[in-house]
Amino acid sequence: GWSFSPETGNLVHRTGRFFTVRGLRVSMGEHPDRTSWHQPIIDQPEVGILGILAREIDGVLHFLMQAKMEPGNPGLVQISPTVQATYSNYTKIHQGADVRYLEYFTDSSRGRVLSDVLQSEHGTWFHHKRNRNMVVEVTEPVPGHEDFRWLTLGQIHELLGHDNTVNFDARSVLAGLYPPAASFALHSDTEVLSWLAARRSVTPISGVPVPLTDLPGWTRDAYALFRDDERYFRVMAVSVRAGNREVGA
Repeated sequence: GWSFSPETGNLVHRTGRFFTVRGLRVSMGEHPDRTSWHQPIIDQPEVGILGILAREIDGVLHFLMQAKMEPGNPGLVQISPTVQATYSNYTKIHQGADVRYLEYFTDSSRGRVLSDVLQSEHGTWFHHKRNRNMVVEVTEPVPGHEDFRWLTLGQIHELLGHDNTVNFDARSVLAGLYPPAASFALHSDTEVLSWLAARRSVTPISGVPVPLTDLPGWTRDAYALFRDDERYFRVMAVSVRAGNREVGA
């Protein structure tokens, strides 16, 4: 289902959905001619859902976490949000299985929203990609599944002390759940926002999309796209088969 566009060389899916790997020319600072580079980047203009379901069990709030297999994970399986899905994924462009528990995050009548914010993906690899990070509390019984378990916040916090166990998306969602106590903060919110604004103003950066074929210093072979000096990262193809994902292969 994936191929390189004959016009641009961009890596695209036959449906035009999911994501595209294209080129990007990046310029920084006051002298962009001296501080610029080219790189491939993932273009995925959809807003995905990263959602965690919460429910009080025996007087303690629990969170429904997923043991999710992803081909790039060290150890293959990591603890992930209840729902971790792109728009193309949960609207079933792949014509595969439904995303479990999705309805709790798309139907506001199913529970009480504890947290709901838009957050950006990794800016080094994604171009202006955002996700909707949500935590929804329910009171009704939730159907179980072998790939999901209810965990307390304390259990999740303890698992954070183990390498490659709780994935980035789960940490991102849970980080927005409870505001920190102001009395323990070293800097106020206003001070932090002012610091960020100052850094943005003195370090201008711009990224201009370019065709994947127009990347000086990058080479594509039969299996990967990589820098000529083989530094930083590479874009590579993998063949995946899984029995517990929406699409088996």
